[in-house]
Amino acid sequence: MRKPKVEADESSWRGRLLCLLADGYFDEPRRLTPIRERLQQDYGTMPNAALISNELVELVKMHLLKREQEGGQWVYTVYPGAKERVKAKETEA
Repeated sequence: MRKPKVEADESSWRGRLLCLLADGYFDEPRRLTPIRERLQQDYGTMPNAALISNELVELVKMHLLKREQEGGQWVYTVYPGAKERVKAKETEA
């Protein structure tokens, strides 16, 4: 079964997470707080923890990220083959 491609669009938190995934950010295990800090660094706004947590869970359901417990916290890494399924949104000139 082929998994559908998804579009990375920086206009939403999910899209921004997909951009991080495509750029290799999730090649290393990442916890929620550092993910939020990276989003703040890149986009100038600290996202709500519950909102980002929910978006991460959705990306896990889509088999784009893996989630494992480590030291009592969730850690997220890229799902095998996920980067090939993420494409940048086409921008209009």
